[in-house]
Amino acid sequence: MPSLRLSVFVVCLWACTAGAVQAQADSWSEPQAITAVGEKISTPVAGLGPNGYAVVVWSPPVRDMPTGGSSPTQSDVGIIVRVRASYGAGFGSPVKIGGPGSSGANLAVGSRGHTALSWVSRSGKTMAAFRGPSGAWSKPKAISNASFWGVNLDVGSDGTTVAAGVRLVKGHKSVFAAVRMPGKRKFQAWRRIDLGVPGIGNYISVAAGKNGRASVAWSGKCPMFDPAGREPARVAEADGRSGFARSRPVPGTKCPTSGIQIERDVFGNSYLLVGGSAGTHQTVRLSTKRLKGWFRPSKVLNRKSVSAVSGILTISRTGVASVIWTDLSEQPGGAMRPLSVSLSQTTRRSAPTPPVILPVDPSTVYLLGAAALGRSGIQILWQDLTDFSLVSARFAGGSLGPSKLVGQPSTTESIAPAQIVSSGSSAMIAWGEASLSGGSITDLMVADCPRC
Repeated sequence: MPSLRLSVFVVCLWACTAGAVQAQADSWSEPQAITAVGEKISTPVAGLGPNGYAVVVWSPPVRDMPTGGSSPTQSDVGIIVRVRASYGAGFGSPVKIGGPGSSGANLAVGSRGHTALSWVSRSGKTMAAFRGPSGAWSKPKAISNASFWGVNLDVGSDGTTVAAGVRLVKGHKSVFAAVRMPGKRKFQAWRRIDLGVPGIGNYISVAAGKNGRASVAWSGKCPMFDPAGREPARVAEADGRSGFARSRPVPGTKCPTSGIQIERDVFGNSYLLVGGSAGTHQTVRLSTKRLKGWFRPSKVLNRKSVSAVSGILTISRTGVASVIWTDLSEQPGGAMRPLSVSLSQTTRRSAPTPPVILPVDPSTVYLLGAAALGRSGIQILWQDLTDFSLVSARFAGGSLGPSKLVGQPSTTESIAPAQIVSSGSSAMIAWGEASLSGGSITDLMVADCPRC
């Protein structure tokens, strides 16, 4: 939906905000303010761990473009963090991390609360700090003297942390990655992991396992007018002992047009989701890799009679992988019209199920996100296209439950886009506001669902 693609943030933590704990299952707390009323923010991100442990990160907005056409200046404040140790503790006071001029914050919280935060310093170094559900942040340290086009982070259940990014080497895009072993203070040395690869595409994704195991995936090059020169996505894996092995291609993954996403389940199996395709028929594709062996050829999830551009992949604590996407009808002239919302699930022992069409009208609601719950449930987050309110519904046992209001903009001229995350059977949603005409994000809020 082109008019609503704003960089506004909402996090859905399946837990309870202090002072608003609800005993009922699938019940959302009242919204709680994270920033002051009217405070302008940018690039908010949040994570959720066990027992309501939560981290919310944001930056002040970059200053407006000065007169004369010079470059905009960086924030004078840097990265700001608020942490909640548990449900009843409440969020602590805002803490500044990284120093003036810091930007590009990335956050990852593992299932047991191990937390990694990275950013770029004013001097261009890639910095990081770590913490657990209890205790304080470690002293910020440079993990690379180089800056990347965004650092991708993920943290495993035992604290294994993987970081990867793209930067130019002799004028060509190259992929670099590093792993931080559980219990260690530092990342291992960064390695270039795309050696011998014909070219790098536009997307990268990472997934951390246990005991130093990790995966880094990236899309291959995709020349518009040279189909023969198009390359599949590739994955490089770290085994926890000798670092990253040589990357290998994943069959059936050429030319994504709407991102890739790699995830690992608790058993060590991997799933690679490819959104969109460069052909005339747009598809959502999923490739799976069992504990032994390599990724199988990707399987198209959407029905042959419809198109699909992007999907959302989420994996439960028992290893059920779910993908949800919007089905589209290709109109004359290349336009796309939303038809339905579909969902498919798979496990390490089964192929993806045929698409289940959910009972929602995509012309009245917009799919914002989805997060796994418990054994096989999914909490789905929508935005109502009439008043831009946020609503959620739980999918479990093959059916979709009733929609429930989570939050809504303060005025009819504002929207509140959202992003959702979960931990076990709990969740939290965090969102800001932005005017319909664009501009800064303000009023960062969170809401919790302790037993979703």
